Amino acid sequence: MIPYAPGAIFCATPRSLLTRWIRRWTRSAAGRTTPCLWRRTRHITPAKASAYASELEAAAENINSAVFTLTDAAETLRDFRDSLDFSPEEYNELETRIALLNKLQRKYSRDEDALISYLDECREKLDGIQYAEERSAKLRRELDAAAKDCAAKRRRPQREAPRGRIRA
Repeated sequence: MIPYAPGAIFCATPRSLLTRWIRRWTRSAAGRTTPCLWRRTRHITPAKASAYASELEAAAENINSAVFTLTDAAETLRDFRDSLDFSPEEYNELETRIALLNKLQRKYSRDEDALISYLDECREKLDGIQYAEERSAKLRRELDAAAKDCAAKRRRPQREAPRGRIRA
């Protein structure tokens, strides 16, 4: 292999092409997107690399199918993203509610489930306060009914007690 120097004629050997091809594919596999991957390696295709080494034919086929699969997945994600309805007002409302929930969690030192149970407790207490007059009136009616019942029992003639008591 002839080293590359400025002004020198670069002669690509099969080994240098394979090395460059492998470097580019492995570097790209570390997290770059499919279009970037395709742009970076379009002049060194898996087919060209497998022409230099027959052992790479299976790898070349796998790489080609992976590129097509990633391209299809990217298109599917793009279509899904484009189909989403985005409402800035709804987003702001959700952000406000999340901020309020976080504020309540800090204020009461409780998680979401504990906050919900605390809310239920507070609602029960509020119902007890709001409807106290109605319950009081209902209890007065029951008390009046019980008093009338008791008075009616007193007015009934009682049985006479036996006259001759046995004394011990």
